[in-house]
Amino acid sequence: SARKLSLFYTKITGETVDGVISFNSALIADILAVIGPVKIDNYGEEISADNISDFLAKKTDNLKFLLKEEKNLFPYFARLLINKISLLDETGQRKVFAVLTDSLNKRNIQLFFNDAEAENIISSNNWGGEMPAGIAYRQAGDKDFLSVINSSVDGYKNDSNIEETINHTAEIQTDGSMIDTVRILKNYKEKNLDNKLSNLMDYNYLRVFVPYGSELLEVEGLSKEDYYAPIDYEKNNFQRDVQVSEIEQSARFYESGAEVFQESGKTVFGGWVYVAPGHSVSIKYKYKLPFKALKGGDYSLTVRKQSGSIDSNFVGIIEPVGGFAVKDKSDNLREESGVYKISENLNGDLEYGVSFE
Repeated sequence: SARKLSLFYTKITGETVDGVISFNSALIADILAVIGPVKIDNYGEEISADNISDFLAKKTDNLKFLLKEEKNLFPYFARLLINKISLLDETGQRKVFAVLTDSLNKRNIQLFFNDAEAENIISSNNWGGEMPAGIAYRQAGDKDFLSVINSSVDGYKNDSNIEETINHTAEIQTDGSMIDTVRILKNYKEKNLDNKLSNLMDYNYLRVFVPYGSELLEVEGLSKEDYYAPIDYEKNNFQRDVQVSEIEQSARFYESGAEVFQESGKTVFGGWVYVAPGHSVSIKYKYKLPFKALKGGDYSLTVRKQSGSIDSNFVGIIEPVGGFAVKDKSDNLREESGVYKISENLNGDLEYGVSFE
């Protein structure tokens, strides 16, 4: 994405860039929590950690923001924010630096640079946002992986009104085969008459990234959507993006509304999820991993948090149903009658696992 942004910027302006720095509203909220609210003259209210999300959402939802004088409001706010940071004493600036460091680790800031040495530093610290390498998962003992990515297509910024719970269960069979079940519950809070954005349907294209070569067994809960291109791209001489073409060529479609394709070295289960205010929806994916557990080996899962997402509730279960005896476990797991569980607020990446006798 960063490379494409660089390319588009160069095509539009004729200028090249050294890199791309992206951040989301969670970073601004964390900074405002440290430095206090920023007052914008003639706007009518101060912008604080408590209302920054509503401020940004209202401006992106309002066409006047795109077409008239309000389009300059956010850059003006950004200048006021930077100026207030520059006036902080050493203690205050240390606190802001701590926020920036924490945001890098949570991927609320993501970096990309064309310089190979700088990019190596970014990758080694996991600051770049790319999916970890994952092609050719074919041998026993490979690690399990999960990343749930939401894309609000209409851009209404109503994520803060939706509570998400992710349940992941890994069943180890007698022959070492592993069956994963992922259930994603989305609960849309009741309508708030004072907030227009809380009254809108959420149209979300949901992607679930799992190990490359995983075999989809069951799907439930998706909204079926027939897609029609808004224009004839070939007739209008659009150029095909190589990466998008590769993804489209690998895609398989199912009656359930699920789409299975390969992206970033992972198998991806994609599908539309619609949820209305005051309602809930539950999505289930059941799939077989492309590798097996070995006695004397181990099983572990890495859960990768989506950048900028509201912290999800995560529940993980490892269930050795086929005679595998657990020798040791990660400290964040608890054992209950031979089943290993974890419950966490997903405010960053998570990893856990067990080793077998």
